[in-house]
Amino acid sequence: MLLTRPMPDELAVAHEGRLAVLNDCVEVCALYNLLEAELAQRGLDPLRFPKLHQLALVSGLTPHVYARLHTLLPATRVDCRDGDDAPHGTETSRQSKARIRRSPQTMQAYCCPTCVEEDLREWGFSWFRRFHHIRGFDWCPVHRHALSAVDSSSAFYKLPHQWLQEGRTSPIETAEDELVAGGVLDRYVSIYMALLDRDRPVIRSVIRPKLVAAAKTRGLATSTKPNLFRLSDLVAEVVPARWLTRHIASWHLKIPRTFLQHVDVPLRGVNDRAASDAVVLAAAVLLPSAGEGIGLLTGSLSAALQVASARRAPARGSSEAVVA
Repeated sequence: MLLTRPMPDELAVAHEGRLAVLNDCVEVCALYNLLEAELAQRGLDPLRFPKLHQLALVSGLTPHVYARLHTLLPATRVDCRDGDDAPHGTETSRQSKARIRRSPQTMQAYCCPTCVEEDLREWGFSWFRRFHHIRGFDWCPVHRHALSAVDSSSAFYKLPHQWLQEGRTSPIETAEDELVAGGVLDRYVSIYMALLDRDRPVIRSVIRPKLVAAAKTRGLATSTKPNLFRLSDLVAEVVPARWLTRHIASWHLKIPRTFLQHVDVPLRGVNDRAASDAVVLAAAVLLPSAGEGIGLLTGSLSAALQVASARRAPARGSSEAVVA
């Protein structure tokens, strides 16, 4: 099997696609057979490992490092329960194993034309970056240009520049005034980007009280009682309506001074799970700066892990990060 390591910030499913192309695999099952044969040659039982771990091992990385650098787990494992704080890629619960096994073959692919141009100049090829696939990111966080969506159900089996050359991409319909420097969506992007550096999830019981306290200083209601001004009402005032309609499926149901589950749930009790984008949006809206939002979420390990969090994850390429 021909192998290649993932590029910086390359999405795991895109790395998988490059491996398939490199090995002339028309269908993903053919690649999976090669992965299993490669691991067997190394004396490992491939059936012990989910596909994400197999990709990590053939790349010479530990599953934890691969998951932290090349998946969206750091951006999605937000608002987790106490006890669900294992490092990304090492979770042991049934639900977590299922999440690791899922490989989003049919997810929508996005690219930044400017990133592609720079990749071609420096590397001679381009790749799909994970920070172009975070929910709510209509723009490249590096160049602040609108992203382009790839028109294909098998987008990751070609490279971004190939899709651009074929005319199979279209820019996301967005407005330049949505990403105002220092504005709510700018803070949203900055907070999410900081989450990508975390090696463990954000813990619900730590962040909820802080979000609730910030909401109360704004005079926002945190209950589900009707006819009260709450977080979703503030969001309607400070976040562009176009963005809300694009990224919050239930936004059309919003009625002034009523509870909207997806947006308002981060201020509810610790038994109500919130989506990661809702938590990040709440932090971006309630806190005056991206730095405060980043501090809230990146400093949210459970008490039992405060000491462990001081030890940073091994750098890519270090003796701890690479599998012998």
